[in-house]
Amino acid sequence: MTRTACLLVGMALLVMLAACTADTGHSVTPAPSAYVELDLFSGRPNPTWKLSPADAATLISMIGGLKASPPVDLPTPLGYRGFLVTLDQAESGSVARIRAYQGIVEYLGRDTRYYVDPEKQVERWLLATARPTIDGQLYESVLGEIAGQ
Repeated sequence: MTRTACLLVGMALLVMLAACTADTGHSVTPAPSAYVELDLFSGRPNPTWKLSPADAATLISMIGGLKASPPVDLPTPLGYRGFLVTLDQAESGSVARIRAYQGIVEYLGRDTRYYVDPEKQVERWLLATARPTIDGQLYESVLGEIAGQ
């Protein structure tokens, strides 16, 4: 297992442990804060939302299950440009940024890693977490963009 995959699995375990013991009064390392931005608009704010600790753990686990890829230059066209996720572990001061677009997941932490996601599961899953935040027409439009890549 690669160092990054081990880091991702470790973060997932911390998130799950924090979620499982949150109501017990035991002291544990807090789950990372995970904020998502749907990179879509120019000239107006993009939709943003926060993931629950359980969703952050799911995301980390999903990425840990992907195959590594050589570095990729992701394009930045007008319109849909994927999802940007910020994982902030306040306790340790570490921040990781994740970009999921066109079946590629770019993980920028202590180093930069790329993963292939040919079924675009990460993008589809992140879009599903936006369901309470964005309207149905926008949801369907982005889903069509993901499918058409």
